[in-house]
Amino acid sequence: MLNGKRKLLFVNYKSSKHEIKTSWCIPILSQVKLPLSAPFACPEIQHLTVKETSHFILSTIDILKQYQVESVEIVLPPEGYSTYHTSLIAEILMSEGFGIKKVINHFLLDVNKEVLFEQFVEKIQVRKLKKAREKYFTFDLVGKKNVKEIYQFIFEQRQNKKYQLSLSFDKIKKILTEFPQSVKLFCVKDETKIIAACIAILPDDSTCYTLYYDQDLTYKSTSPNVFLLEGIYNWCKTNHIKRIDLGSAHIDNKPNIGLQDFKLNAGAYPSAKLTLYKEL
Repeated sequence: MLNGKRKLLFVNYKSSKHEIKTSWCIPILSQVKLPLSAPFACPEIQHLTVKETSHFILSTIDILKQYQVESVEIVLPPEGYSTYHTSLIAEILMSEGFGIKKVINHFLLDVNKEVLFEQFVEKIQVRKLKKAREKYFTFDLVGKKNVKEIYQFIFEQRQNKKYQLSLSFDKIKKILTEFPQSVKLFCVKDETKIIAACIAILPDDSTCYTLYYDQDLTYKSTSPNVFLLEGIYNWCKTNHIKRIDLGSAHIDNKPNIGLQDFKLNAGAYPSAKLTLYKEL
């Protein structure tokens, strides 16, 4: 199917009853990356079995060969999403000639209904929480109409640090339009002022992925980011979410030790996310 000057390939995977279980829309280029600029890795395959996933991916690659595609890159979910599933898929793909192009650790935080956030974080984080409560900071889940305000806040904080956001506001709006129930906006306020905020995505029923979050640096002494994470943790407990994906600890494509320490101190653990590559 043609879309302007770009040819698009639609690949469906059907069950034995001929029901479409998942699909990919792939621009036909010399180099193909799956998933295509998704903010979370391979949401299309996470509900499939290992057998279904491997068959779907390998069948897609066979189709791509017919269009003279030269190479394929596949980004798998962090292993902690489903360790056995991701590991087995990686093994199958590597047996088909895929190699590991990149490994990035995401930091995952398990959500336990019986455990309070302050029970497993480091003492320094507990002190930050105490300060936030003394200041009467408030945590809230806000509506989609606030997406521009939340994005702009995070964008400005990153600019102050001379960092860039990987997704433009227009791309965030597109994700919100396509997956309205999967995007969540959280913030922490000092009275009416936003001092920390998060754009989160639910890639499946068990995971809350904190795509972007940041805090007002003028509040660094009270670290509202910690109060923000506690609020997200409690929201996940209420909504039966099993894990929070705090993302990687990379800045400018390099591991950042300070960011790693922050996420480890918040009780998270590293989980490898593989990018596999093969020339066809």
